[in-house]
Amino acid sequence: MIVAGVVVAVLVLTIVAFGVDTSRASDQVPRNVAIDGTEVGGMSGPELWRAAKGVGEQWAAVPVKVVTPKGEQTTTLGELGVRVDERALAIDAWNARAVGLLGQPVAWARSFFDDRDVSPEFTIDPAAAATALAPLEAQVRVDAVEPDLTSGDTKVELVAGKPGETIDPARIAQDARVAAERGERDITVQTQLVPLPPKASDADVQALADKANQLTDKRLAIYLGAKSGVVDTRILRSWLHASRGPEGLVLTADPDKVSADVTRILGRVGTPMVETGFTVGADGSVSIVEGKAGQQCCTPESIDAIITALEQGKGRVDLELQTVEPTHDRAWADKLGVTTRVASFTTNHPCCQPRVTNIHRFADLMKGAVIEPGQTLSLNETVGQRTEEKGFVKAPVIYDTKYDEDVGGGVSQFAATMFNAAFFAGLDIPAYQMHSIYIERYPYGREATISWDKPDLEVRNNTPYGILVWPTYTDTSITVSLYSTPWIKGDQTNQTKEPKGECTKVTTERTRTLLGDNSTSKDTFVGLYQPSEGVKCG
Repeated sequence: MIVAGVVVAVLVLTIVAFGVDTSRASDQVPRNVAIDGTEVGGMSGPELWRAAKGVGEQWAAVPVKVVTPKGEQTTTLGELGVRVDERALAIDAWNARAVGLLGQPVAWARSFFDDRDVSPEFTIDPAAAATALAPLEAQVRVDAVEPDLTSGDTKVELVAGKPGETIDPARIAQDARVAAERGERDITVQTQLVPLPPKASDADVQALADKANQLTDKRLAIYLGAKSGVVDTRILRSWLHASRGPEGLVLTADPDKVSADVTRILGRVGTPMVETGFTVGADGSVSIVEGKAGQQCCTPESIDAIITALEQGKGRVDLELQTVEPTHDRAWADKLGVTTRVASFTTNHPCCQPRVTNIHRFADLMKGAVIEPGQTLSLNETVGQRTEEKGFVKAPVIYDTKYDEDVGGGVSQFAATMFNAAFFAGLDIPAYQMHSIYIERYPYGREATISWDKPDLEVRNNTPYGILVWPTYTDTSITVSLYSTPWIKGDQTNQTKEPKGECTKVTTERTRTLLGDNSTSKDTFVGLYQPSEGVKCG
């Protein structure tokens, strides 16, 4: 009876303690409960919510390194859109000891000895992942080549599309979430690129090719004002392309191809547009050239009318000229402050060689180029590929440390001259490459070469005024003059040479002086000269 009494007494005391304890803790997190390692037992609801938010913030800051075969980027879980479900975490912690009515005393008793750690759950926002990984996507993305049409000898043919490749942000975010769920606090996601298919299928474009062949089995008469002519089927087919319209793939005509062919068939049409720009007089004075609108073939409606005429089986289409406005106006030119020659450099060459033809042609295409403040001028982008159609001829070049011959050979003399003009004008030169073999007509260690499509010469305008490029030439020299408002100048202040294997590394120092306060800064230009043809410097 004594033992039974003790048992009853203990049971009564336990029940009383259970009732008192659970009553007092009804608005608290159960004891010995943690969330992601953070003790929250005994916390009130607001305290628990703040603790859950703290856990979420810690996880959001966890670094994630995304590695692809073509590049990598470091971000965070939060930026990837992988976040702790803080509300669910708080609710799970609050209900960590919740059991049925009959099991409550047992759960209460175990709470004194049994720790409970509630792990967070993670959600994913795919849109956030795509935004966070946009820089990496731009770095590694290769756009798909859409299938298109080409004009063969006798018919329009399919040019098959090719898939590109990119990253899958949602998949990367999912991999990061899995790593977080494993408890990793410094996450690396290794991911492969995924195919990026063309928007159109080869089959759809082949169907369009078949349609194009049916529509171009007859010649088309074109009328433009008082002029008229006939376009044969071969030229008609060369105009056609596959384009994606609101209702799917459609045939369209290439405006540039139409314009060029119409001019060849009908002769000169319209009036050329005059772009706003500058000219330099014989006395060195700079004048603004007022821009003038011009007219050229053809209006967008005319281009569309070609396809409509073909689809309706008509043998004639009436074309219209469109007005082309200058890109800039007088106010733009006035604002640039192009008034004075700020630098000029001349290099010499023997007369009458084929390379001189190329140098002069290159100079003509560069003449009048304007570098606006903060902009960069690329010689290759400005002139484009040197071709016979553009007036270039074959002449000697240096390719892969050896002498050769190619169309456009010799234009590096323009690049070397331009380099020096920019050097003394104090302009930035972000891209340049010196000749692999030193050529005596250029300043040693202060020159540049150029080829298509690289190496290139780039000049950046680091002044608040516009820079006008104005080349002039004689039979035996090329001069590049730069016009602007005087603001900065450059001077060569040092040059060093050192052996690099069989070659010589030359470093040229430039000191730039701001004309307003005479403050100075230095930069350097490096070249590597081989001793003779065929010697590679490594």
